Amino acid sequence: MSYHTLATDIADFITTHNLHGSHVMGHSLGGKTAMTLALQFPQLLGHLAVLDIAPVTYSHTQLGYIKAMQALNLRTVTRRTDADAALQESVPETMVRQFLLQNLVQNGDDFEWRINLDALANHMDEMIGFPTFDEKRFDGPTLFLNGMDSDYVLPRHHSAIHRYFPTTQIVGVEQAGHWLHVQKPKMVVDAIKQFLSAA
Repeated sequence: MSYHTLATDIADFITTHNLHGSHVMGHSLGGKTAMTLALQFPQLLGHLAVLDIAPVTYSHTQLGYIKAMQALNLRTVTRRTDADAALQESVPETMVRQFLLQNLVQNGDDFEWRINLDALANHMDEMIGFPTFDEKRFDGPTLFLNGMDSDYVLPRHHSAIHRYFPTTQIVGVEQAGHWLHVQKPKMVVDAIKQFLSAA
């Protein structure tokens, strides 16, 4: 599992379905995947929107959330509220818990995670990093939208952002952290609509 592999999968999908000029958006790990896609395959994209992540290596990790999800005994889950209650101690933030539980799906009488938790856990070191691209850059319209209460996109990250994405706008969302699209969905949607309509 790598950002290059994830980006190539998306590029193949765009090419196969003749979706050249697609507007691509991603948050956190998805944002790093979207950035990698733009830098590897710039000819495929129209606009790029990146939510609360920068093209840098972090010490942040989502491993705690992944371990909490892995530890959930799905055999005891008969409805989503069971899973919510079981995760409450390890994930006390209601909005974050609800966001994570979007990945819990029912298959017949059983519940299962629709994301590969083992792969994410095993490759977390790679996921908190970012590939090296030397002189590559994406010159298309780009928006970096970050939570003002988050420490994922700080002023010290702006030089890396502008190096790879020279036409970028960096916009902060007030009273929002890393999960800005969960905390302030209307503000996020409005900012993205304005970005797409202006370019």
